[in-house]
Amino acid sequence: MAILRLIQKGGNMHKFYLGIIVISMAVFGLNCGDSRILFSVDARLGETVVIKFDQVVRIDSEDLYFGLTDQIVDSRCPANAYCFWEGQVGAQFWFTKNHVDTLLATGLCSPSGSYNKDAEIPCYRLIIESVEPYPPDAEGIPLEQYRVRVRVERNDCYGNTAEIKPVQFSILPPDQLQKSSFQLNDVTILADTITLDISYGGGCHSHDLVLYMTPAFMESYPVQASLYLYHNDFNDPCDAWLTRSVSFNVEQIAKLYKSYYGEYDDIILNVYRYFDTAPTGKISVKYTP
Repeated sequence: MAILRLIQKGGNMHKFYLGIIVISMAVFGLNCGDSRILFSVDARLGETVVIKFDQVVRIDSEDLYFGLTDQIVDSRCPANAYCFWEGQVGAQFWFTKNHVDTLLATGLCSPSGSYNKDAEIPCYRLIIESVEPYPPDAEGIPLEQYRVRVRVERNDCYGNTAEIKPVQFSILPPDQLQKSSFQLNDVTILADTITLDISYGGGCHSHDLVLYMTPAFMESYPVQASLYLYHNDFNDPCDAWLTRSVSFNVEQIAKLYKSYYGEYDDIILNVYRYFDTAPTGKISVKYTP
């Protein structure tokens, strides 16, 4: 049987929770014949901890546990290469609170911090401060070598925030940027802010909404960019039909364009509707940086 070994701290062994073993086995794909050992680390809300793939972090005051899954995508520019785009690390985390549901959320971290995104679940957000080691070449880094500095803070439980988040870049296939369904009603743009009018089912807690762009342009005039809305409803049990506007800052797209072409110019932003396997319908707007 897979074993969860709890680190002894202050001379007292923390409680052994069977539920975490079950969750860990599910998240990491362990079975009864797997000898992998998962180590627990204690942390406080807002405290920075360094974790790796075989660790479970426990925030006792919140009865909250989290850890890394095996879904790490590293597109950082290797140390011995020249790249137009600095790249980023995308790391997926699992969370469980009160030993009930296991929720998944992805955080992003870039070398300069320009392309960072917190991993958010209802009432909490996980901030990735840094990811080591830095890739020395294009060969890739084994999963077990990653060390991720993170901290967890409380977040608004219902998504009531006026913050305009930046568009994120992702090299993941478009179908992996789709999760919970939504209806795209309209898209408008004003200066560096793009606003999506969307509808979806829910109402019990906050949802994660992220606008991603594939970090490449389609050659036309003006050039075109493909944008995908990621919607994670975290298994929201309510079925109210909600319509809202969500805005994102697209200035990073203009900066990426300039890094490719050396100047600013018009860009057609294609925002795709929700799809199952391949992008279909879209709404397009012209962005003039």
